[in-house]
Amino acid sequence: MSTVATPFDPCFIDYHKTMAATLSVGSAIERGSSILSLAKDFWILARDFKVLLTAIESVEKAPPEEVKAIAPRLAELHKTTQKLLAMSSRRGITNRTLINASVQSIHSYNERLYDAIECFQLSLDPAISEAVREAFGEYARGETVSLDSLV
Repeated sequence: MSTVATPFDPCFIDYHKTMAATLSVGSAIERGSSILSLAKDFWILARDFKVLLTAIESVEKAPPEEVKAIAPRLAELHKTTQKLLAMSSRRGITNRTLINASVQSIHSYNERLYDAIECFQLSLDPAISEAVREAFGEYARGETVSLDSLV
């Protein structure tokens, strides 16, 4: 029996790695781990986040069932990462030289993740799809006006 690879297969794997790394950093902060240990954990999380986003952003077209399956998981990862960043800020960890670059990267990656989640959710909305089709039709027929001509 063979299995068919789907566009989100790597994303599911990377999602689990990234979520595990996020939870690991959170528990390390709560335990009061050393700065070097936290720096290593934050670096691993930033690396895993980058791999996950690369996989997500490489998906060009996916079946709606798969988008519906992964969007809530990605939203959960976004929420968990937001909590981790807030906890890091409250504990003053973000001001540490060894950790700050990774924290800033994670913050940036989390924003990109949120953008991807929004795109996935909008792709499932039939009204948005219809509006995009209409806009492309107007553009193809030449019914649009250049914004430069309005100035």
